[in-house]
Amino acid sequence: MLILAMADRCRLAAIMTCLVALSSLAGTACTQAAKQPCPTNSGPSRVGLCIDTVTWTVTGDQELAVHATIASASGVPLAGRVWWVLAPLGPGQPWERGVFLSRIENKKYSPHENVSLNWDSALALPAGLYDLALIVHRVNADGSETHADSRDVGPLRIGRAPDKQPLLIRHLERPGPAVVTSVSGPQSDQSGINPLSRTITIRNQGTSNHPFSARLEARTLPPGLEDRWWLGVALYTTKSVAGSVLPDQSQTVLINGSAPSGLLAAFPNAQFWVVVTAESASDEVLLGGPDTLLSAAPSGYLRRAQPAGPIELAGIADTSQWDRTARHRVTVTVRNLTGNAQVVKVFWYLAKPDDQQPWTDAAAGSVPFETTVGPWATEAVALDAYRPAPAGQWALSAWVHYREGPGAFVHSDGLWLAQPVTVI
Repeated sequence: MLILAMADRCRLAAIMTCLVALSSLAGTACTQAAKQPCPTNSGPSRVGLCIDTVTWTVTGDQELAVHATIASASGVPLAGRVWWVLAPLGPGQPWERGVFLSRIENKKYSPHENVSLNWDSALALPAGLYDLALIVHRVNADGSETHADSRDVGPLRIGRAPDKQPLLIRHLERPGPAVVTSVSGPQSDQSGINPLSRTITIRNQGTSNHPFSARLEARTLPPGLEDRWWLGVALYTTKSVAGSVLPDQSQTVLINGSAPSGLLAAFPNAQFWVVVTAESASDEVLLGGPDTLLSAAPSGYLRRAQPAGPIELAGIADTSQWDRTARHRVTVTVRNLTGNAQVVKVFWYLAKPDDQQPWTDAAAGSVPFETTVGPWATEAVALDAYRPAPAGQWALSAWVHYREGPGAFVHSDGLWLAQPVTVI
C-alpha cells in the first residue's frame, strides 16, 4: 500500500484546492495564503529576517499578485533583499529550475519591524502548474548576502497564454524605468519576412524623462541548456535605436536590422530578443508564442557553462560499445557562431565522473585535431583515442579551442554526455 508523506499529502491537497477553485470560477482567480509566524529569538546566531505571511492571487489573463510580510527579529537595523521565483513542478528547489524571477525588493529593516511588500506581475508562460517560492537574503555590512528564509507556497495554475502575439517573455522582471509593452510581428522587406525588423513600443514607468536605446538580438541556445532558455548566446545584434520618453508616456520606434547572409539559414531556430537600456539595463524580453517555453526533449548533454568563444559544441556522437582492448572513435560536432572563418582545435577526454577538469587525469582521450570552420558553418570531426580506455564507468567530454592570435589557441566550449560511458 502506498502511503504519502505528510508534506506530499499537503501538496496534493493544495493542488486539488486550486484546481477546484479554478474550475468553479471559470479560471478567474486562485488565491492562497501561507502564514508561519517568525521566531521571537533575536540572538546573535539568528539571521534576523524571516517570512511572516505570503499571499498570492493569479487571474486567468496571467496577472500574478504576490503580497508578503517580512519581519525583523533583530535588535539592530538590517538590510534585506526579497524576491520570488516561478518554476514548473518538478524535483529539486524551485530557484534551481525557475523560469521567471520577480523584481528584487531592496529594503532597510528597523529593529523588530514588519515590512509589507507587493508585486503585480504580468506573465507570458505556457499554461500549467507552477511552484512559487519566496526568497529572503540578509545583506551584510560588506555587501555579501546570507540566506535568511524561503517559502515554497505553490502550486499555482497559470491559465492560457495571452492571444496577442508575439508574447513578451521575461526571465527577470526588470525594474525599468523603460519597459517594452508591445512588439509587432516581423516586417516585410525586399528579401521577404525579416524577423529582425520590428515596431517596438516602450513605456516610461519612472517619474522623470528618460532617454533609452533599444536593439534586437538573434541568439542560439547551446545543446545542454534546453531547460535554461534565457542563457542563449548572441549571434547578431542590430544597431541600437535611441529615443526619449516622458514619465507615464509611451514611444514607438522601428528597428530594422538585416541579418548577415547565411545566418538565419544556419540557425533556423534562433531566438529573437528585445533589449532596452535606460542609463543601465532596463528590460529584456524574448519574443515567443504559446509553445515557446514548453519543455524540449533533453538533448542527452550536460553543460556547465555557456560557450566562452565563437565556437560551440553542437554534439557528441558515441554509438559503439567501448572495448578496453581497442582505441575508441568519438565524433564531435562544432558550430561557428560568427560570420568569420575560425581555426579550431577539437578533442575529447574520458575521465572520472564529476571531474570538471578531465585533462588532469584522463583515462583516455584524443589528440587535438585542427580544422577551419567556415562562417555560420557546422562541422563533424571523427577523433580516435590515443590509447584504449581501462574498464569501468567514465564521463565523456568534448572540448574546442579557437585561434585568438598567431599560434595562440584559447578555450571556447566544453560539453559532457549526461550518461556515463561503460568500458568492458
